[in-house]
Amino acid sequence: MSDYIIEGSISVKAVLAAGSRPMSEIYLNGAKESADIKFICALAKEKGVFVKRLSGAEFAGIAPGKTNGGVAASVGDRQAAEIEPLLHQPNRFIVFLEGVEDPYILGDCLRSLYAAGADGVILCRHTPLVSAAVIIRASAGASEFLEIAIAQDTESTLAAAKERGFSIICADRKDASPLFETRLKRPLLVAIGGSLRGLSSVFNRYADDRIYIPYGSGFRNSLSAGAACSVIGFEVLRQERF
Repeated sequence: MSDYIIEGSISVKAVLAAGSRPMSEIYLNGAKESADIKFICALAKEKGVFVKRLSGAEFAGIAPGKTNGGVAASVGDRQAAEIEPLLHQPNRFIVFLEGVEDPYILGDCLRSLYAAGADGVILCRHTPLVSAAVIIRASAGASEFLEIAIAQDTESTLAAAKERGFSIICADRKDASPLFETRLKRPLLVAIGGSLRGLSSVFNRYADDRIYIPYGSGFRNSLSAGAACSVIGFEVLRQERF
């Protein structure tokens, strides 16, 4: 796939700092100046990435967004992590996301999980990643710092995690325990499904436990995947630190 444009200082800084994907050139609106732009220029010099200052009209032709702060970059695709190395390292907290296909929601999930200290994320092979620019921005750059692997076969991936000693916890309300009463101990793989379909049955065959998030009201519908990732991810962090 050819290079594409990412917009905004947060996205550009994340790709630069993480070294997660090739970056061929950075574009700046020459009419703008900020501390972020100065930082990006310094980091680009350190990383050997060319910075090009453009007129306002030229920049708008490359990056038409209204909230990019005058910063954009041309980047390439990111190489996915391999499943085996991801599972092989000790004491990992991994999240398997199934059915999260909207790039904005996926970005929100990755943002929460990285903030909560997750070590990596596994996605199903049919998860569309063509909207990488949206995912980077929606995740506030967190997507570039997480190891992200693609499971070609869900069952073999879960079996491999089991062999590596992972506790497999599924976010599924059927015959489930309350999240806040469940011990979440590393090495840990938490499976979270999309808000419409939840998790497929294969996860239940490998689950050591199922959890649900207790509500403070009579609300009967599921949380969004992003909200579930946030609540569960930070409960893992709380149990580890407190």
